[in-house]
Amino acid sequence: MKDQRAKYIAFLFGPFFRWWWALITGLATLLSYKLPPQTGWRLGPAGTLLITLLCFTLLFLALSVGYQGLQLFRAHYGELILRGIQKSRDLGGDWVFIITAGVDLPVGTVIDVHRRLGNVEVPFALVEIVGTNSDGYYQGLPRWLAPVHIRDYTGGKFLLEEAVVLRSITATRIRDLIDSA
Repeated sequence: MKDQRAKYIAFLFGPFFRWWWALITGLATLLSYKLPPQTGWRLGPAGTLLITLLCFTLLFLALSVGYQGLQLFRAHYGELILRGIQKSRDLGGDWVFIITAGVDLPVGTVIDVHRRLGNVEVPFALVEIVGTNSDGYYQGLPRWLAPVHIRDYTGGKFLLEEAVVLRSITATRIRDLIDSA
């Protein structure tokens, strides 16, 4: 857990130190000679430099963390995860796929489920979303299902962690399904 926290902090603050540090220090140096007021309370070049450097550092640090946080949000909440496959005839099919998603999946949406075999992902099922359960998980019925993979799943040879759920279906995949029908 401690290692993950360090990686997370490095991920959030990495772009700030990589990309913006030179920009911040360069702008602070240039602005320190142009910003001192001509009358009233005066800061010397060193004071102006420090205040400018502090302001730009905080601004760019906030922007950097916000941007990295947005990337994390999009990556985590945008993915679909297969949580379970259960035998059930209550929804009009033999199997029900349980899926979590950080995006809205309207009823009728068809998603593509693949199985990871080593470094290769092979088609497993096309699943139509038919609703949600009381836990907020999406429930889907397979409209196409590879018998060999479901047999491996029921036999314990296929774990849910090996599943990859895709929101879109390629035209090639649709043509392959039509040709095999």
